[in-house]
Amino acid sequence: GGNLRAVFDGSGNFGIGTNSPQAKLHVDGHIYVNTGNAIYADFFRPYAGTLATYGSNTNTEHYFLGKVGIGTSSPAAKLQIEALGIDTTTTSTTATTQVAIDSMVAATFRSARYTIQVTNSTDSTYHLTEMLLIHNGTTPSISEFGTIFTGSAAEAAFTADISSGNVRILATPASTDAMAFKVIRHSITV
Repeated sequence: GGNLRAVFDGSGNFGIGTNSPQAKLHVDGHIYVNTGNAIYADFFRPYAGTLATYGSNTNTEHYFLGKVGIGTSSPAAKLQIEALGIDTTTTSTTATTQVAIDSMVAATFRSARYTIQVTNSTDSTYHLTEMLLIHNGTTPSISEFGTIFTGSAAEAAFTADISSGNVRILATPASTDAMAFKVIRHSITV
């Protein structure tokens, strides 16, 4: 029809909807995929290993991303904005032995602010604490600055260490009840 629809440029990049592709595959517009059971996805410009999709038979948005960097091309956390990282973890235990509930690379991150929720599913009690952590490469220091719980006592005690190059938050549960630790870490690079 006289319109350019796809192009291979001199460096081997392939463009659809663009005559100047910026990557091995560069799509200007949307790609629709029909899996045969009325589920579809709309892919927006896969770039640097990142793929975002939306759409389904329920019209619900879905995003499938590994690590996302804003201001960095090699994020060290699930979400890294310039020199900050935000990660979440969940750990469960039914023992009173110390357990690592979060870790971060000591050479990458110097300090962090934690929000930790402990759920005791045995007796339906909860514990929430906020904590600051900083380290000098060999020794971490923590300070809990806010703790609240629904039972008669805290569900766990917290400390930190450095092991195999990782700074770890350690929890010692107060009982052998079924405990789940949900951790949000906001970390700052070295």
